[in-house]
Amino acid sequence: GVGQHPESHPPNLLRLVLGRATMAVIKERLLLFETSIDDMNPELYGHLMERLLDAGALDVNVLPAQMKKNRPGQLLRVLVAEGLRDTVLQILFDETTSLGVRIQEVDRYSLPRRTIHVQTSYGQLPVKVATNPQGGFTVAPEYDGCQRAALKHKVPLRLVYEEAMYRARGRLSKSDKK
Repeated sequence: GVGQHPESHPPNLLRLVLGRATMAVIKERLLLFETSIDDMNPELYGHLMERLLDAGALDVNVLPAQMKKNRPGQLLRVLVAEGLRDTVLQILFDETTSLGVRIQEVDRYSLPRRTIHVQTSYGQLPVKVATNPQGGFTVAPEYDGCQRAALKHKVPLRLVYEEAMYRARGRLSKSDKK
């Protein structure tokens, strides 16, 4: 209770709420397609992956698998938003030798991210920045931008990537100190 003393305005009370801050993560409900394939020409997987990604797949993996009768094969995994079920099924049945596909609903948790542009000696390059729950950063230069700059300047891709990473970390550490 609040005690037996006469009421005062404002009330002479203190309210304390204990809890933990929730992690700053993004939760999404997605579909995971899987199919095992042991009779398809491996050269066709590149085209298949491009079709799936162009259709909106968030991730496509082809993993080695040991199939029944000890045959080598591949496990194809495709992660998509729920609205792409029919589109992805059509692509899988059109472009693979698969006779069946497994679909699971999955939760994906990811960090909030943004893209910044950093100035390097190879030009301005895009860098993905994810904010960790503790406030730190995960930094990843965009591969395509780094590759274009490396080809244009005739330097190893690794050098472009490393400079973009260095510049992004420097920029983020300066903004932390403000």
